[in-house]
Amino acid sequence: MDVFSKISSLVDLAVHSIELRVKGSYILVFSIEKDLKSVEIGSLGRKDVPAGKYVYVGSALGPGGIRSRLCRHIRRRKKVWWHIDYLTLREEFRLISAIVIPSNSKLECLISKKLAENGFKAPIHKFGSMDCDCFSHLFTINSFDKMISVLDSLGLGYLVVSAEELFDLCSE
Repeated sequence: MDVFSKISSLVDLAVHSIELRVKGSYILVFSIEKDLKSVEIGSLGRKDVPAGKYVYVGSALGPGGIRSRLCRHIRRRKKVWWHIDYLTLREEFRLISAIVIPSNSKLECLISKKLAENGFKAPIHKFGSMDCDCFSHLFTINSFDKMISVLDSLGLGYLVVSAEELFDLCSE
């Protein structure tokens, strides 16, 4: 990598770091590498989680913003608090990317309902949605492009951050 490319990469990392400090909603895009049988998911009990690609929709409106929440989600050592923690701590979990949607409003329900309306399947009832009337905030995904088109249809501004960029940001 030449000097210009290194500088460009550092600038991109700094820009993402600033952008991710905002409040808003986010989508974790990840895969489960092999079938998980009877996984404990807190108050939801034991559930099977088939291998495949998934999205989880959440919000981060606290003082740490989206960056803090995403970094917490990818940490391997943490107290289990949210339903998603039961999956992110599994060795079969592989982060693909995160989609950041800056906003002062909680948009996770709007996004989740739109995903469901567009045929995305929710494999676990009430996953991540115990505090709202959504069926779930966890969906299987067959097409990243289709999910992006759903976001585009909502007119929401967003930023896609690769797993590698997120790991770099969270190790600062």
